[in-house]
Amino acid sequence: MSVSSVEAPQPTTRRDLPRGALPRRPGPIGTALCVLLLGLGFLLPAYGDDYYIGLVILVCVYGTVTVSWNLVLGFGGLFTFGQMAFFAMGAYTAGLLSLKAGVPPWVGLWAGMAAAAVAGFLIGLPSLRLYGPYMVLFTLAFQQILQIMITTDTSGFTGGADGLVGLTGLKLPGLSTANTELYFALVMISGTLLGVGWLLRSPVGCAIQSLRDSEAVAVAHGVGRTRHRVAIFVVSAALTGLAGSFYAYQTTVITPSVLDLGLLVQLLAMIIIGGTSSMGGVLAGTALLVWLDDRLATQGNLSELLYGAIILAVVLILPGGISGTVSRVRGYFETRLDAMFDEGDEPGEHGEGQAGEDRREPTADHVA
Repeated sequence: MSVSSVEAPQPTTRRDLPRGALPRRPGPIGTALCVLLLGLGFLLPAYGDDYYIGLVILVCVYGTVTVSWNLVLGFGGLFTFGQMAFFAMGAYTAGLLSLKAGVPPWVGLWAGMAAAAVAGFLIGLPSLRLYGPYMVLFTLAFQQILQIMITTDTSGFTGGADGLVGLTGLKLPGLSTANTELYFALVMISGTLLGVGWLLRSPVGCAIQSLRDSEAVAVAHGVGRTRHRVAIFVVSAALTGLAGSFYAYQTTVITPSVLDLGLLVQLLAMIIIGGTSSMGGVLAGTALLVWLDDRLATQGNLSELLYGAIILAVVLILPGGISGTVSRVRGYFETRLDAMFDEGDEPGEHGEGQAGEDRREPTADHVA
């Protein structure tokens, strides 16, 4: 066979993958979820107090981080454990610009997002040369080094262990600061869900998941390994940086504690409990653990023990997370319904002959 007769590999598209290999686009359920989230912005200011508003904002912040992290971890298959470094990058960039240069908070938000995106590109390039535990160690070491650098800073630039204090919150004309932050948080998580869902249904998302499932086959079909993975790495870092910069303005303070390993493990537990195969499941897992952490905060020293025991029980009882359990239950009922309809379609004892006649090939007389 001549070289010219060999066909060049074609880029992978969503049509090349089997049905069900891609996550569902934000359809009726995803759209309804975003509408529900946005609807909370009108209900909570009227019927909720500041405590519940703060809890919803925290769910939105952590939800943005977990959904964007799962873009790389679950859908991309890349074991990165330095996600909170991008969170801190966005938070400290926004805080420093506002405190040192007098940049308005609305500008600082997007500056923090851009800084995190650049950091994601610079860290993503070398980390993608690593696999498995080596990538975990590399990204985790980056986060720990960043925490040490900020904590041990004695120049006063980053505030050291005390962090940056005195930030002003977000405010729109005609709205209070609390309502403005609530609306922005709901828009942020809704935009993240819709944006990530669109990305996963795009050719880039198709390529990323094909690389996750079989890198050798995907590369053989013309999928660029580095450029696609760096792309989702940058998107994930940018969304996390936006959440970090918003968190800094919402709490008016940012400290190196956001880089603690305990918070990273807590966010990872949210993803695992929610299920890595669904963005809605990840958001549900985030809301569940935020609520659980808030309920157990009054238990003193027993809070961490109870928290860990409940997480362990959920993981053992619900393998695949919340989304996996919902899929299994739905599949069970679909199978039962199909079986019921199949039984109803079986021909009776006296109708077998007629059914057999109906299945005969049409003759020339029938056609005429």
